[in-house]
Amino acid sequence: MANNELSHVGVLGMKWGHRKASSTTRDSARAVASYKLSRKERRYQKDVATAKLRKAQTKAFIKQMMITNRDQPKERQRKEKEFWENFLKDDLNATPESISKERRKTGMTLAAAGLLIVGAAGLQAVVNNYTK
Repeated sequence: MANNELSHVGVLGMKWGHRKASSTTRDSARAVASYKLSRKERRYQKDVATAKLRKAQTKAFIKQMMITNRDQPKERQRKEKEFWENFLKDDLNATPESISKERRKTGMTLAAAGLLIVGAAGLQAVVNNYTK
C-alpha cells in the first residue's frame, strides 16, 4: 500500500456509528428503564440523598463542637448543644420536601438577582448613551 492511499479496515456493510445489539436484552432493557426515570423522580432521589447528607453533616458538626468544648462545665456543654441543635434544626430535620422547597426558593432568588444585574447593566447602558 502506497503512502497516498486511503483505506478502511472496518466491517464491510456495517453502518458507521451503529453498534451491534447486546446479547442480553433483559439487562439492557432494565438499564434503559432505570436510565429513563422521569425528571421528577431523579430530582426526588437527589433530594433524598441531599437530606440524608445534610443530617449526617449537621450531626457530625454538633458532635465536633461538643468534643472541642469538653473541658467546659456540663451545664455549659448542654446549653451549647441545645443552642446548636436549635440553630441548625432545619438541617437536622431535613426532608426531601424541605430540600425541594429550598432549591426552588434559591432558584427564584438567583433568577431575581440575575434580572437585577441585567436590569442594572441595561440601565447603565441607557444612561451612558444619553450622557454622551
